[in-house]
Amino acid sequence: MAAERYQHSGRFTPQAFLFMPFLAVAMLAPALLYGVATIYSPCIGITTVLAVVGYAFAAGMMGGHALRYAHTRNRLVAMVLSAFIGLAALWAAWVAFLGVMVAKAGADVPLWAVFLPSVDAAMIGSLDDHGWFTLKGMTPDGGILALIWLVEAVGIVGFSAYTAFNLVDSPYCESCQKWTTRRALPGAIASGAGMVNAVDLANAEAIGRVPAAPAGATIFERLSVQTCPTCTRMRTLSLSTVRQSTDSKGRTSESITVLVPHVLVDEAFVERVCTARST
Repeated sequence: MAAERYQHSGRFTPQAFLFMPFLAVAMLAPALLYGVATIYSPCIGITTVLAVVGYAFAAGMMGGHALRYAHTRNRLVAMVLSAFIGLAALWAAWVAFLGVMVAKAGADVPLWAVFLPSVDAAMIGSLDDHGWFTLKGMTPDGGILALIWLVEAVGIVGFSAYTAFNLVDSPYCESCQKWTTRRALPGAIASGAGMVNAVDLANAEAIGRVPAAPAGATIFERLSVQTCPTCTRMRTLSLSTVRQSTDSKGRTSESITVLVPHVLVDEAFVERVCTARST
């Protein structure tokens, strides 16, 4: 019989909703940097992708930490507010972009006007009609520019919402009112050698019998523990597949896929697993 897995309690606080308008305004800070980068170095390529991902990640981290601060343990509420965070990130990006453009052009328009939807719509329509940057002798406008904006919007909304939700999709200690922290257990485990069943059954002895991954393996499995920072009662054990890759400069990166998430265990079980894996 499979061991019990952690599930959120479904609780949340009103602060999670109250934080959202203030969060949207706070996003204008990273959005301003994103707007400056977009206007002063317009291009379509890896730089654009990195700028979108970087801004969306920053906005998502801000939103996710707001949800964590509000102790949001309800998945539906977290998903709804993460979607709002994604849309707020898109709104902030547009407001900052238009504000920087007005300031650069020296237009006879007060900067506060970019907070008015009617002004934004008129400016966006004008930019779409005439284009605003040239790339290799071509000025994207009309449907082409709208398509570029659509792809950018999907990236900002999607990645920022995913980042925010991912921050609260981890175990929470209800006794201490604290989010747990993750710690990877040492040792690479042979992939597909039976560790999934051992962890799913919370069998410390079986976990200890699974062989280690061969030296130099780039695909292996890894155990990790989520622990409450203030007590020894809240512990979960997870198993993930790790795929390592090395780029042309010798830098190693990891892609992680969770196989068995958050099996509820205790400190004694974690110690038995560590002992079994070290012998």
